[in-house]
Amino acid sequence: GYKKPTICDKENILAVSNALQKVEILCGDYEETLHHSNKNSLFYFDPPYKPLSETSSFNSYAKDEFNDSEQIRLKDFCSKLDALNHTWILSNSDVKGKNENDNFFDDLYKNYCIRRVLAKRSINSDSTQRGQISELLITNENHFLKW
Repeated sequence: GYKKPTICDKENILAVSNALQKVEILCGDYEETLHHSNKNSLFYFDPPYKPLSETSSFNSYAKDEFNDSEQIRLKDFCSKLDALNHTWILSNSDVKGKNENDNFFDDLYKNYCIRRVLAKRSINSDSTQRGQISELLITNENHFLKW
């Protein structure tokens, strides 16, 4: 429906290129990132979110399914980072917001800081489902989630 869609935003591409000049992008399993870290490393995880319904799974773009056992493996890695005094932040869906009896993340990350935040969703095949949705920010650092 766009009359003149921006296909190539030259200024944005050049700005992103400039920002990425000192960035190293790695491709592989997230556990391998530990070998590239130092004492000042901050780990941010944005895994495929745990589906809120049968039709809301965003795992199809990944080679392997990111199921509950993968969510648990990620939490175990976060615990390893914590033991090594690394700071980490993780985002995920708030399954409890959909089902108040679903304590999956609350139980899994019970020893860490869990904050529910509202995120705006503009895309959904059902327009009534667009709008704000609760998501999780989880971290091992108290000062990150005091805002």
